[in-house]
Amino acid sequence: MKVIADFIRSEDHQVIITTNQVASSQDMNIIEKCIKESEGINLEYINGPQLPKSKSYLKILGLSYLAEDTNQPITSEIVTEAI
Repeated sequence: MKVIADFIRSEDHQVIITTNQVASSQDMNIIEKCIKESEGINLEYINGPQLPKSKSYLKILGLSYLAEDTNQPITSEIVTEAI
C-alpha cells in the first residue's frame, strides 16, 4: 500500500502529516508501526496517530422547489392557496 502525503512537518514534539485523501484505519496502523520501529523514540511518551477532532458543517440557506411540470417556483402564496 502506498500512502501519499502532501506535507509533513515536525513541530513542538509532534509530527503533522497532511493529505487530500481520507485516512483509513490501515493508514493509521502503518504510521503507528513506523513510529514504533523508529530508533531513539521513547514509546512511553508517544500517543498513537490521531485524526483532527474538528467538524465542518454546511448550512443550506434556501432551496427552490418547482411546481410539477412547470418552471415556476413554489412560493408561500401557492402553498396558502392550496390550503
